[in-house]
Amino acid sequence: MKVLRQDGYLLPMVIMILLVSFIVGFATLNIGLFERNHANRRLDREAAFYLAEAGLQRACAHLQADFNWQPEPGPLPLGVGSFEVTRQDTGQVITLVSTGSVRNQQERIELNLEASDGLLAGGSFGDGLFGSEWVRIGNNAYIDSYDSRLGPYSLTNRGSDGDVSSNILIEVGNNAEVLGDADVPSTGSITGETYITGQKDYDADVKTPNPVVIPPALIALPYPVTGDPRISEATVAAGVLTVANNKTATLAAGNYHFKGINVRNNAILRMEGSVIIYVEQDITLNQGASLRLGQPTYSMVFYVGPDGIIDLEQNSAVNIPLTTRPTQARFYVAGTGTEIITSVLSAQVAIFNGLIYAPERRATIEENVDFYGGLVVRELSIDNNASIHYDASLREPPGFPEDPGTVIPAGLKLLNWTKPGWRERLL
Repeated sequence: MKVLRQDGYLLPMVIMILLVSFIVGFATLNIGLFERNHANRRLDREAAFYLAEAGLQRACAHLQADFNWQPEPGPLPLGVGSFEVTRQDTGQVITLVSTGSVRNQQERIELNLEASDGLLAGGSFGDGLFGSEWVRIGNNAYIDSYDSRLGPYSLTNRGSDGDVSSNILIEVGNNAEVLGDADVPSTGSITGETYITGQKDYDADVKTPNPVVIPPALIALPYPVTGDPRISEATVAAGVLTVANNKTATLAAGNYHFKGINVRNNAILRMEGSVIIYVEQDITLNQGASLRLGQPTYSMVFYVGPDGIIDLEQNSAVNIPLTTRPTQARFYVAGTGTEIITSVLSAQVAIFNGLIYAPERRATIEENVDFYGGLVVRELSIDNNASIHYDASLREPPGFPEDPGTVIPAGLKLLNWTKPGWRERLL
């Protein structure tokens, strides 16, 4: 049988070679596309894992600033994908789960923390108003309670849990009134029992609050300067942040270190995000000035140096409107100086809505001041028509840590850290 030839080549052989080449090329192309898609999925999984890790780091930072923090609902965008964090409290164990997502790939990381008994019971704020050496209440001063979880203080949100406690002395007189209990150890004393509506306990435990330790990372921060993009409508000179009369200045979320803060007449310093601020010296609010939060979910934590005070003048205010909770404005004051609040809260119609933890300092609250929240100091004087409204939610789980100055909040310890997809991710 003859075979047709064309240009000297066998036509069937050419067709066969072309067919084989097409099949091999097509297979090679498919393998290449498969490998490329596999590599892209692998890259997406890597990115999703690190997004999950970033979400967990962010959650720990929030817990450092506010133990009561709850994750936002829904995923939050970041980079090429997003992350979503959930929190579940089971007894003393807090479980944080962070899921990172990039396109169709997801990775999950879980962190388990254990809360100490003291943290769950409210920490140092759980025993009412506390002065380790003495608490003196006189001249028409008034103490009661409310529950900030139910909203601001009002006629329908007020109670008789305005407890006071001391290791040595509680003294009440001159038409003062305490709607709550009074607690001292067996070596302590209570005078003016008729002005105290609740129980008197002469066998309480001696309490020794931990001293304030300012986080070294805050101390190491440089002073911001005027023009810092995180700060608007304020000047910073030699480390002192100043808000001029009638101005509204803002601070973006983050950590700051100032030598001092001065908010002048009728000015506002508003936090546009949760902040942690170390102030070496004084925080001064002139007449009508205020510290505020831009959103009800934000918080402000101040560490005040051993030579610093909080100075509130007439009609000044901290953390208003009062729909925000006292735990959202916290002041940790270091050192063994005398007064933390001298003229601070001895001004006409000043409002303080927050927590003060200054276990080695003295606080004087008088002259019609309205104080909402909790106090832990060495010596506490409440006088001259001052009103203290203790936040009774501080007595209940999860309470509040006394010094969240570490990576894991005080009162929490790491149980375990699991990465469920770690092994499979590397295969």
